[in-house]
Amino acid sequence: MIGPVLRYGRVSSTQDVLLSLLEAGEVSLGAVVVAEEQEAGRGRRGRRWRSPPGGLYVSILMLSDPLCSLLAGLAVARALRDEGIDARLKWPNDVLIGEKKIGGILVEAARGWARVGIGVNVTTTPLSTATSASAEAGREISREALLERTLRYLDRGEEGVVPSYRELCTTIGRRVLVESGAGPTRRRLTGLARGVDPLGRLLVEAEAGVVAISAGTCHHLSLDEQGVADYGRGDRRKEEGGRMTVIDEAIALEGRARTMYVEAKARMRDASAKEILDLLAREEEKHAEALQALKEQGVGNLPSSFLLEEVRGLVEGAAERGEAAISRDASLRDVLVRAMEMEKATERFYREHAGQAAEPNLRGVFVRLAGAEEGHYLVCSSLAEYFDRPAAWVESAEFGLRPDY
Repeated sequence: MIGPVLRYGRVSSTQDVLLSLLEAGEVSLGAVVVAEEQEAGRGRRGRRWRSPPGGLYVSILMLSDPLCSLLAGLAVARALRDEGIDARLKWPNDVLIGEKKIGGILVEAARGWARVGIGVNVTTTPLSTATSASAEAGREISREALLERTLRYLDRGEEGVVPSYRELCTTIGRRVLVESGAGPTRRRLTGLARGVDPLGRLLVEAEAGVVAISAGTCHHLSLDEQGVADYGRGDRRKEEGGRMTVIDEAIALEGRARTMYVEAKARMRDASAKEILDLLAREEEKHAEALQALKEQGVGNLPSSFLLEEVRGLVEGAAERGEAAISRDASLRDVLVRAMEMEKATERFYREHAGQAAEPNLRGVFVRLAGAEEGHYLVCSSLAEYFDRPAAWVESAEFGLRPDY
């Protein structure tokens, strides 16, 4: 049970206050310390965390567990997503919007206890490389409401924390540089982030094989360098030593895409926006089902797609009603723009691995999936371009969508 909540004005750090209270025997499991401002807030490895008024600075006393950091990050991300903010997770302890940091987690454990520190930029942005909840939402976000939701998610706990974390983890599928240790024991590892194992460790495929990393500083390499679709080399991904197969990676990609569409649909108020996102989500679900069949039976039949026809029917309806836009919910356009990058990256993944696949069935399915993802990209990009011109979109789709969107 989370609570009670102990409130302070300016402190050195909420972690220090909670430690003092614990050592004095004044708090027990679930105690929460919240401050308006920190003079010496810190992140991992003692890095300074700028903590001016306007942020959420909180520490919670929990039982020590290797998944504490993942659980706390997931709670913060979900609380932000409840506000319509597309928060994602960077292993092991960052909360991101795109590539900008909005929050972080610090876990300090000793004698069976874990002090779980959470910092979130709510109304202020201390650094140019960061962002805040209010800036992302385009309105003022209540720190109290954000705190309440975060604590509620933490209190509820989660039996499947790792699978849920994977769905929001933007590190998976990226080429990364992970630094661990210090001094003579310092280690740097560059490779492809394959996943997160049941113990919360990052699985990185390097030249020597897959390495499970329990702690370290993870750097996402640039998009040009890591090329979202660069998932490794050839057909080395066999089910050996817990490695992820290329089909598993594809299923994970489709799952993340479906999750994005489903969650965006839940935030929409306009029926047209909901229907468009539902159509896109169902496409990703069909892809995942075909890939699962391929994995289990060796044959994956990709059903025909009528996405363009169905979307066209929706947009034609908007044009006939004289609507000024494809949807009355303007945030749909932002979702479509994000979807463009995701769909293009997934298409590159399939084309890359179709060219490397030794098995004809795998190659054939991946070629068809690459074509389907290209179609999704064209639909999303054209809808974004013609968002406030539904009649023009219908005209542009008369003979299919042009490939240069």
